[in-house]
Amino acid sequence: MCTVSVLRGPFDDWRDDRNAPRWRVVFNRDERRSRAAALLPEVQGCGEVHVARPIDPDGAGTWIAATSRGLVFALLNESEDPEPSAAGQSPESRGLVIPSLVESGSLDEVVTRVSRRPVGVCRPYRLLAIADQGIVEVIERHERQIMRSESTPKFIRTSSTVAPAETCRRRTALFDSLVLTPSAASQDGFHRHRWADDLSSSVLMERPDARTVSLTTVEAFASGFRLTYRPWPSGTTGVTEVPRPA
Repeated sequence: MCTVSVLRGPFDDWRDDRNAPRWRVVFNRDERRSRAAALLPEVQGCGEVHVARPIDPDGAGTWIAATSRGLVFALLNESEDPEPSAAGQSPESRGLVIPSLVESGSLDEVVTRVSRRPVGVCRPYRLLAIADQGIVEVIERHERQIMRSESTPKFIRTSSTVAPAETCRRRTALFDSLVLTPSAASQDGFHRHRWADDLSSSVLMERPDARTVSLTTVEAFASGFRLTYRPWPSGTTGVTEVPRPA
């Protein structure tokens, strides 16, 4: 359960184009109410790479990260397989997928590293690797699909455990109707949208067992990335920055 969008500039509502982001990623993280709150983002070293990311204390993984090699990663859950895991083994946390890839220096290297990972070691997921040049999308269930798209002006992916096909269709249609031009305000408005009569399917969702727990924004500037983590509905906002390659 999550929603992520990518919007590429120039942005209509950014007055100073010289200091405007090249593109923005916004991510709604939806989780069970019983899950521990994430740790505020920090910049960590991983080999020769600096990585900005919030941390999930349950598995020490993450769902979004920006790196000093010019990449942003975002991970969404795909619907669970009703069949038990092979040989009754506990699957690896999906939150460890991004940490296994952050040393990549390009989208091509992301594809190479993903292709080396065994299929089926963790629960189903959808991964986005985003760069100036475009997006690599990986969907893994029993098999793995790897797709690449160019730098489209706007892009959205979403998942839900409640009526997944219909919920994803409605959220995508809402995104297309609200985000007509590149605008940070319209992108943020979409990620805070709620249908008063259907909170469980809303982008900013809520139901008895789960809700949107945070909104994370990554802005890609010429000099580097700024990652802003906002717990929802309240809490301390964390902001970290990581430079681009020199």
